[in-house]
Amino acid sequence: MSQMPSLPDDATLFNLFKKYPDFAKQQLPLSELIMRGPSPLDAKERELIATHVSILNSCSYCAGGHGEAAQVLGLNPDVVESLKGGINSSNVDENLKPLLRYVEKLTLTPSRITSKDAQDVYAAGWGEDGLMSAVLVCCQFSFFNRLVEGTGMVSSPEQAQKTAATISGKGYLGILDLLGID
Repeated sequence: MSQMPSLPDDATLFNLFKKYPDFAKQQLPLSELIMRGPSPLDAKERELIATHVSILNSCSYCAGGHGEAAQVLGLNPDVVESLKGGINSSNVDENLKPLLRYVEKLTLTPSRITSKDAQDVYAAGWGEDGLMSAVLVCCQFSFFNRLVEGTGMVSSPEQAQKTAATISGKGYLGILDLLGID
């Protein structure tokens, strides 16, 4: 239920962007850069990281929309479900598991990140750019998870599909177009 009295009880993040267009005009280009800009991680992998961080933060709104987006971009639907049982037992590609472990630790116990955690990422074949990309996705979705939960935005399967269709088809800047924000 929305914590924003000026918005409907079933307000979505799209409603919040519409109410605060200056925020949307600043934040969505950053999202586009982090989620679709140059990176050794493809869009599907970044959406999977966003989904994992959102699951860890108990943000079903973001976990739903970005899990759907990862699937639209080609992720096997079973991967997200398997990840809920833990990284080690999931059917996530082995080379992604060290990145997911890194962002999990960064999400849950950030002060406990060590050089060994980074070395595990590098040993899996990811360089500094891969690590930085994963860290940026983690940061971005920790921010969005708190925005959604703090303002009481509500999602539904239909909203998750709408989010997924928009960001997988037109990227994050497509949200500005969808909402008519110049």
